[in-house]
Amino acid sequence: MPRRIATYSVDAGWSSLNLIASVGGIIFAVSQFLLIANLVIGVRGRIVSPPNPWRSLAPEWGGMPSIQALDAPGMPTNGNGSSEHHEQHLSSRPIALTIGVTLAMVGFSLLELGVGWPVIFVGLVVIAWSLYGWARDDLWSKFHVPEEEGRELWPFSKIPKIKLGMWTFLAGEVILFSGVLGSYLFIRADIPRWPSPGTIHSIPIGLTNTLVLLTSSLSVVLAIQAIRAGNQKRLLMWLTTTFLLGALFLGIKASEWADLFSKGFWFNSGLPGSTYFVTTGIHGLHVTAGLILLAYLIKRTMNGGFSKENNDTVEYFGLYWHFVDIIWVFLFPLFYLL
Repeated sequence: MPRRIATYSVDAGWSSLNLIASVGGIIFAVSQFLLIANLVIGVRGRIVSPPNPWRSLAPEWGGMPSIQALDAPGMPTNGNGSSEHHEQHLSSRPIALTIGVTLAMVGFSLLELGVGWPVIFVGLVVIAWSLYGWARDDLWSKFHVPEEEGRELWPFSKIPKIKLGMWTFLAGEVILFSGVLGSYLFIRADIPRWPSPGTIHSIPIGLTNTLVLLTSSLSVVLAIQAIRAGNQKRLLMWLTTTFLLGALFLGIKASEWADLFSKGFWFNSGLPGSTYFVTTGIHGLHVTAGLILLAYLIKRTMNGGFSKENNDTVEYFGLYWHFVDIIWVFLFPLFYLL
């Protein structure tokens, strides 16, 4: 039911939806009264909660020592006489990266006022500086994320938190591309007349890009297998191969875009143009981000940063790269074959 239609005819078919929305609103309102009543009872009754009412093992509830306490005399050491706490993992790079992204988004919102581009430029500079500093810190092992003992593990007791964070990030990416592809499918279903396959986009070019990207997924798998076997030379070879294949994919895509531009097919060429350039553009940005990560992995490999026992970073990158490839497996038939 459209929100901005205050009145509508009974035969519009919105009565059931309106009833569900009304019931949900009532439940939400009652819950607010319960919240206020609970606060009042708690304040007036002076009810004091126990130190750990949830029986949680997390540091904030389980009585774990604070960061300052970890450096206190008498705390266990790592064998070198220093505390087990690593100060180098307290990095400001994620916060700086967040500030850069925020500035860039604010700049985009100010484009209509004519002051957006300077703000966007500042945001991009902060983002680049944060990513460079983050990579440099990690390259020299200055960024360390320890696994806290006694933390809450359920329901992911056997998954490291960095790997869990990668899966969570990829879940967010699934939501992003689901919205983009869902919008495209809705438009295609609503508009019966659409350019026939092969009239705008070259099917052989799309197929070539598909084969290139799928081959790059194979090279990532071979890179992971190489470092798990302790072979750094093969790791470097397969990471470089993946980088070259990813760069080839972007090169083919750039030439394809240039050819479409020369034929007068632009972003403003109706829904076929806007949907194609926006969707493939977002995917291309993800491939570009993957190439930046690959450049970092290659540099770290050349410095001997990976071994048979320490190769999780390569595996986490593989998860990201496979996801980017899977998205293209959907894009190719949707834009080139249908």
